Amino acid sequence: MLFRSYLDIPVGGEISARVGQFRAHVSREALIDSGNLFFVERSAIANHFSGRSQGIALSGDMGGFDLALTIQNGNDGAGDELFMAVRGGIDLMGGGTDLVEGAYGAGEEMEASAAVSYFSDDAVEDADGFLVEGSLATGQFSAQASILSLGDAISAANTDNENPGNPFGLEADTTPFSLQGTFMLSEAGSEYGAWELGVRFQDLDDSQETSIVDFGANYYANGHDYKYIINWASVSSDAGDTDIISLGVNARF
Repeated sequence: MLFRSYLDIPVGGEISARVGQFRAHVSREALIDSGNLFFVERSAIANHFSGRSQGIALSGDMGGFDLALTIQNGNDGAGDELFMAVRGGIDLMGGGTDLVEGAYGAGEEMEASAAVSYFSDDAVEDADGFLVEGSLATGQFSAQASILSLGDAISAANTDNENPGNPFGLEADTTPFSLQGTFMLSEAGSEYGAWELGVRFQDLDDSQETSIVDFGANYYANGHDYKYIINWASVSSDAGDTDIISLGVNARF
């Protein structure tokens, strides 16, 4: 059994190294802690990169522009082939968006970020691709979008296979995308808690023509530390349509 842990080590200046078992620096949504998500489940794109693998990563923040290089075990596990990813991001407005999903906790001024990632798993021929993403947030609303271009093969080296709540896998040679937005119905500082509504659309571009529309409502009793979550997912596919209702409570101390 491998422990899901890592160590961040300052290298010099704004550069740090991460060593251990961690999520690759590819998708912003995948890097968000599960307690800071708006929806119960990550999007299919984020879930593809939210698993943890052993390796090393170098990252640096250079005044509104950040770079990250990830080198991890590839799809061959303990073999000699590696998964590698390079991610470059830029803060378009303000200090850029934090690793939090939704509008709750954002400042009054708009914050926006964008990033491009390239990844490749040498254990599987042509298992590479590009991810382009963007996000913005204010204290009243938020939005984020991502589009993924996958190569002629696919690697599951970084997929969160331990998440049975997200059964939607991706296929090779496809271009799935995800769009979402949220809106605060009440102020975050309300003594009675706060409500936030959101919607997300996913097109998996797979052989079954799968698309997913998620509707969500969060009640924040004490921010993301104590919140109630209600989600309704409507799945349309050539394999059949279905609706999924999810209820959740997030409590951390």
